[in-house]
Amino acid sequence: ILHIGNLSSHLSRAVLKGQESNAPTEHVETQFGNVHCIMTGTPRANRPVILTFHDVGLNHKTCFETLFNHEDMKEILRHLPVCHVEAPGQHQGAKTLPTAYTYPTMDQLSETLPAVLKHFG
Repeated sequence: ILHIGNLSSHLSRAVLKGQESNAPTEHVETQFGNVHCIMTGTPRANRPVILTFHDVGLNHKTCFETLFNHEDMKEILRHLPVCHVEAPGQHQGAKTLPTAYTYPTMDQLSETLPAVLKHFG
């Protein structure tokens, strides 16, 4: 769980669990390509945000849907928003990456997270 300053100023729409299709999304530019970010829940100033990054070959839904739909997570999700970060080209409806694009290594993908945190303040 990471604290992301005043995230609500960037993603102001409140999203309740179960309405993820309406969740605010943003593409965040990083040195290794754009990452797709999905916010669920209501970000609040001075409150932590759960930050996720999916496994290789998956996206936030295929990787985390079972976890976040589990009964034990309901209480946590009532209090903490979730920011899902998806690697370049991995989100639903993503365009095929250009042939010349060099896909980031795992270390480089992890280096995109500070850019996401900086983007959201």
